[in-house]
Amino acid sequence: MKVPTNVCLPNLRTLHLSYIRIVDGCSFLRLISCCPVLEDLSLFNCSLDGTSELNIHSLSLKRLVLDFDDSVDMSTDRGFNDFDHTIVIDAPSLVYFEYFCLAAAGYTLNMGSLETADITIFHYSDADRERSVGLLQGICNAQVLRLSVTDFDAPLFRLPPDPVLAFHNLVELVFMNPCEDSMVSVIWTLEFLRCIPNLKTFTLVLGEADIKSESLPEEVPSCLLHHLKEISIIHYRGVTHMFEIVGYFLKHASVLEKLAMSRIDALQECRSSVMEKLSFLPKKSKKCKFEID
Repeated sequence: MKVPTNVCLPNLRTLHLSYIRIVDGCSFLRLISCCPVLEDLSLFNCSLDGTSELNIHSLSLKRLVLDFDDSVDMSTDRGFNDFDHTIVIDAPSLVYFEYFCLAAAGYTLNMGSLETADITIFHYSDADRERSVGLLQGICNAQVLRLSVTDFDAPLFRLPPDPVLAFHNLVELVFMNPCEDSMVSVIWTLEFLRCIPNLKTFTLVLGEADIKSESLPEEVPSCLLHHLKEISIIHYRGVTHMFEIVGYFLKHASVLEKLAMSRIDALQECRSSVMEKLSFLPKKSKKCKFEID
């Protein structure tokens, strides 16, 4: 795709590009600039081989989707290729941002009105972890975050989380990590909650592997002590150590109103058995109700 200098699309509000090779970063920037009322932009499996930087500048843009899943070359010796591009987004009116890819080489993000972010990161190396911090730091003003980390070996960051991450506006979090050691995922998530002091709704989607017993963090996230009202755990498999995790939530969640557990493995636990075990766990909030599906 090469955009001529005289192009003008003054009424275009929605632009979805699929399987297009962007060979010139300036040309793509020109395309966005010629759409003064553009509100919805999606790039689906577009190749950035022709440019080192993806630059999106739009004062009117409200919804942006960047999905480069199939466009990343997975044929190198280590089984995948770095996404060696810099992503620059200057969209002060953006309210929804979706990202689905490896972490980019760098990010410069200006999204001051962002309300909802849906982030799926593939990571395979230490470099990917460092890059991901830049992405999350750029969306830290979001109110709703759906974060999925597709890696079967380890959680996204080392512990403790990077101190530059602070989500003061975030009130709803959905966290998914199909890590083989689900307890590692849980411990990392509890540490990550320390970055979200005002969280009210939390959904934890676990992988299919058995949960091993590990020591849970001694420092309790402040959101759990003061703000968290709803907790949902999905893909619960009925293993013994899950009740250690649930017990941790119930022990510290002062204002919790609902704890929901869904997709229970019927071969291991029936609903009545789970409810019975939950009834014996001490809970700090007297308003907390259980929902089992």
